[in-house]
Amino acid sequence: MKVLVLSGRFGMGHEMAANAICEQFRKIDEQAEIEKKDLLEELYPHISKFIFGGFRMMVEQCYGIYNFIYKMSGRMKVEIQPRGKALYKRLKKIMDGEQPDVIVCTHPMCVKAIASYKEKTGLKTPLVTCITDISMHPEWTAPQTDIYLVPTQEIKRHLMKEGTRAEDILVTGIPVRQQFLDADYRQKRENLGYMGRLCYAQDVSAVTGACLMVKKKLYEEAGGLDEGFAVSLNDVDFCLKLRQLGYLNVFTPFAELYHYESVSRGLDTDGEKAARYNEESARFREKWKVQLEAGDPYYNPNFTLDKSDFSLRV
Repeated sequence: MKVLVLSGRFGMGHEMAANAICEQFRKIDEQAEIEKKDLLEELYPHISKFIFGGFRMMVEQCYGIYNFIYKMSGRMKVEIQPRGKALYKRLKKIMDGEQPDVIVCTHPMCVKAIASYKEKTGLKTPLVTCITDISMHPEWTAPQTDIYLVPTQEIKRHLMKEGTRAEDILVTGIPVRQQFLDADYRQKRENLGYMGRLCYAQDVSAVTGACLMVKKKLYEEAGGLDEGFAVSLNDVDFCLKLRQLGYLNVFTPFAELYHYESVSRGLDTDGEKAARYNEESARFREKWKVQLEAGDPYYNPNFTLDKSDFSLRV
């Protein structure tokens, strides 16, 4: 089987989901041929870096404007429809060269481009749209999509309301690399972390609620813990609210304790707990969409997001 996975470097989330999908296909079928491409680079190799640079500058420097435009375009149901002979010619070259048995898209630009090409040429190759946003936007929908992979039940209901059949929608959550699912952080006490960083007080984006100290005044100013995050992510949400108010979150090595993660309530890996976690995760991603797209200011962009070992992004 030949699988073609298409994405775009508009924020890391889309590309990371594409990597996770490739990994999962290889796990299911070791004989499968998996090809991942950045569609914008494939279609417009000479100008793609300027487009990506412009997007990154918009998100980092003008995130309020970006967020406003994104939300308003969703409410007004503004859709971009890639068309034209030049586009179809480039897509034909890709399709003829790859000859995939299935096409998976993790970015709406890719979805629209392939959907338009299918409509124009009658291409029968199944199109799988993996929605990597956690709020619904019309740019993700296309009648030429055969299967939708969606992060939440809410988005499934939205698609059904718009006319998509329930059997064509799978609630999968946002794809995550296997090493994060299997990660074991139970390191020895003597482990000093990357470059000895566990020995130094340092600013971070967030700390765990298992050991968090804050002045009552600041706690109240930030609105406390959001009860909408009943179990998960309320601590990270609180820390980000403090940062938004202009305060810093500081990790200190001079506090030491034992924390038995999830011993009392169990893990969020199955059944109702997994569904609740997916809903809370979706809400978090929507609330902090701009910050997540911009990336962690305390993490070197030259390090990979595929692993948690500070290895280089190559």
